[in-house]
Amino acid sequence: QKPIKGNIKFHLSNEFRARRSSTQRYSYYRNIFDAYINLPFTSKDRGYIGFQNWNKSYPKTTDYREYSSNRFYLKLNLQLTRTTKLGVKFEFQQHEGNLYPGSAAPDLVYDLDGNRYSFQTIIDKFINRKILLSFAYRFENDIPADVDNEQTGEELGDEEIEDLLAEDSDFGYLKNQLSLSALY
Repeated sequence: QKPIKGNIKFHLSNEFRARRSSTQRYSYYRNIFDAYINLPFTSKDRGYIGFQNWNKSYPKTTDYREYSSNRFYLKLNLQLTRTTKLGVKFEFQQHEGNLYPGSAAPDLVYDLDGNRYSFQTIIDKFINRKILLSFAYRFENDIPADVDNEQTGEELGDEEIEDLLAEDSDFGYLKNQLSLSALY
């Protein structure tokens, strides 16, 4: 980390992981590069503007494409009261490839390029200095690249949309996750 001006700091980190699986098929190298600016609003409230680059490669198989993701994010950490904190994160990802190779049948060819938008919020609350309650909500919207299905001549319009969805995972998703946890 390096101070830029006053309490504003620039952070840079890199995480490299090598996994050797006994099946060799799922062995991989993963690298996460993270750079962000830490913006203090008050002594307890902070904002972050950042960029992450994820790369994952599978050296022992040709079944899977390399995974690459560029992620831009904004985070806020706010101290609402003496015992309550709020965290909010907005993120945009441009991704290509398969992060989890075991989740797809090896004989199918997928178009895994697209964009993902996510929003996450976490509220932490201390009760009587002995119990920490944490409530988290996450929303994701994955928007795939256009389905590549060129139709010409006699075949025009002869495919059903269900066939496209069954043969191509490139159709996106919406995800809503909620969690509540307590620590005594």
